Amino acid sequence: MRLNKVSLAAAPGAALLIAAIILTGYEKMLLPLITAVIIHEAGHIIVLLIMGCRIKKVEAGACGLKISYGGAVSYLGEVLASLAGPVFGIFAALIFAGVKMHTYCGVNIALSAFNLLPARPLDGGKALYNGLCIFILPNQAENVCRGTEGLVTLLILAAGTYILLDTGQNATLLLLGIIMLLRLVKMYRE
Repeated sequence: MRLNKVSLAAAPGAALLIAAIILTGYEKMLLPLITAVIIHEAGHIIVLLIMGCRIKKVEAGACGLKISYGGAVSYLGEVLASLAGPVFGIFAALIFAGVKMHTYCGVNIALSAFNLLPARPLDGGKALYNGLCIFILPNQAENVCRGTEGLVTLLILAAGTYILLDTGQNATLLLLGIIMLLRLVKMYRE
């Protein structure tokens, strides 16, 4: 297990995300969100270290943290590493619920649930792709995942639009859907 010489970086998107949280009046959610993200990413890192990987870089961006690592990992190992973040988040939510820290509990549940959606770069999408690669060829798994990601993105866009029209003020889910759509467009162009 090696953690020495880990590069930490922050993309401009991370600052934009924090600014957006503050400017929209949700600054009270910042500490619970940062705590949930740290717990979530610690889950990934711990499992990767157990599998003998070397953590090279942790980078914060608008869509969360990205962990770069070295070492050979099987498809099953990738599935386990992908699911470790949400599992740690769910366990943390149970602990926070037990000590009556409901905001922290709720943020951990929301982050874990969102990350389990079957759309890359989310953990659920990575787990789906790598899990499928155990049974079918990678190009076939890619086709299944692209279809699934398109459907999930459309559902998030529809739900986000409905919520915005219904409440007249909450565009969070719609913005997430737009980000996912832009990522899909970029992915299809590559």
